[in-house]
Amino acid sequence: YRKLALKWHPDKNQNSDDAKEMFQLITEANEVLSDPQERAWYDDHRDQILRGDDALDTDEESKEEAGHLVNVWKYFNKSCFNGQYDDSQDGFYSVYRSVFGDIAHRECEGFDTRFDFEDFPTFGYSDSPWDPTVKLFYSFWSAFSSGLSFGWYDKWDVRQAEGRRMRRATEQENARERKSKKKDYNDKVRHLVEYVRNRDPRVAEQKKVEQMEADRVAEQRQAERKRKEELKKERRARARS
Repeated sequence: YRKLALKWHPDKNQNSDDAKEMFQLITEANEVLSDPQERAWYDDHRDQILRGDDALDTDEESKEEAGHLVNVWKYFNKSCFNGQYDDSQDGFYSVYRSVFGDIAHRECEGFDTRFDFEDFPTFGYSDSPWDPTVKLFYSFWSAFSSGLSFGWYDKWDVRQAEGRRMRRATEQENARERKSKKKDYNDKVRHLVEYVRNRDPRVAEQKKVEQMEADRVAEQRQAERKRKEELKKERRARARS
């Protein structure tokens, strides 16, 4: 990583868009490989992530899926934004605010949805405060559970079933398929949330704030322990005298 990073670093390749893009890809790869969980997720879904928009096949099921769900695969890649962690049109915050907003809108458009758009916390902007905006976003979306029916994945038309037993069997198989597809979609969205969290400068800044506070409390406790020890020594010294 270091060898490639030095070779393609923008400072050594001024005014080169290709070098800038390559450096972003190298950095992205290193971030993924350095995190065991993220590396495992990438290995399991490498083809979908690399294909991005092409991850949805052209069969009828995928066409129908495209009308209900957001294809999130391309957002597991830094190439989905312009490399700037700002609020510009194609910047980090604009792109991810848009995709999570799109997911929320799709949820609200469902026939049997239980959500209103206001129920979904916004991703916010580069200067959004940690509490409540950023904290609320990650708290809600990391536990995302779709309210859509996933009925478009049904394998059988229960209206065509002959008899109660056959109808029940087809309903059960459809229910299993819906449950499986819903779990897959929930997992993808939650992993996207974690992917974004690991790259969100606001999260990194909050970690610094929390670490500084933890250090301050630790120093305060250490000073308090030291003060108590000194008081004990003074009492013992007075008792001996």
